[in-house]
Amino acid sequence: LNNDARFIVPSNFATDVIVVIFSSEKGLKTLSVIFKLDNWALGWFLFRFIFCANSKNMIRSGVVIVSEKYIGFSWNPYIKKLSDFGGRAETGETDPAEIAARECFEESLGIFHPTPEELRKSPYLNIDLNYLYFYNIDFTPDQISEEFDKRLETEICPETDGIIWLKSNQIDFYVNEKMIFGKTRIFFERQLRTI
Repeated sequence: LNNDARFIVPSNFATDVIVVIFSSEKGLKTLSVIFKLDNWALGWFLFRFIFCANSKNMIRSGVVIVSEKYIGFSWNPYIKKLSDFGGRAETGETDPAEIAARECFEESLGIFHPTPEELRKSPYLNIDLNYLYFYNIDFTPDQISEEFDKRLETEICPETDGIIWLKSNQIDFYVNEKMIFGKTRIFFERQLRTI
């Protein structure tokens, strides 16, 4: 959890009200959310999605992994789409490269660990406050996927539960079928085949 959120969770939280105390620059807000869900991970994701969707002027930054033959995406199990390894800025974060580096490390379970300096030297695209970095590394997809699956076994609530490797000639299909998360897809719709 972010440092700016504190949960008060009853023992039978799947059917009770969860009270979230969220501190912001404008003061303290209390939000009550009823989760009648069996899946706590889905509930937390929906809360973050709904609550953060109202946050304007917030930077979102992510990374896709590129090599000579493949482009690596994360698989988001909650929206059932491919995505970048990315997300929104946390409190106090303003540098898109730092946000992307942190998110990439977290969502890839430490498999990918680009530094902000490396990302600043990498190709990137920017639409409004949405950034996408193309992190180029030498890798063997099978080895990376195998290591990711091992790490996934010990995760309680992963944001990503798979790494999907596409060849550049497959991108058109995934974009046209809207099988890529919108905040990631927009870059490929506008800049298709530029990487």
